[in-house]
Amino acid sequence: MTRSYSIGFALAFAALAAACVSVSETRANVAGNRYLECLDTAADEYMANPAGAEQIAAAAHARCWSEWNVYREDVQADYTARATTPEEMQLARDKADAYLRQFETDAHKAVMTRVVQRTYGVPAAR
Repeated sequence: MTRSYSIGFALAFAALAAACVSVSETRANVAGNRYLECLDTAADEYMANPAGAEQIAAAAHARCWSEWNVYREDVQADYTARATTPEEMQLARDKADAYLRQFETDAHKAVMTRVVQRTYGVPAAR
């Protein structure tokens, strides 16, 4: 397999995979990235304040509430899109809620870790 063939194959596979992704999934991914970028920006601004990492993370989440709501609505729409019965709808909502709780917890921990690392002069791993 030549290098140009493998690159061409990879590009074709990427195009095929992108075509299979629904618009709502893409919208949710974009909204999630906007929320995470907002958290980073807000945390950077709050780091100058004499507050603990947990308070900074909570303040950043509060400041990014509108981005969080957009992401939450898009994720819920993705999970419930294929539900046809009331039971499927309830299960889809429960799965979406569980996913969002875990996502929020992980994002909160990531902000706190970043604040602590920055406080102690540890370079960010980006």
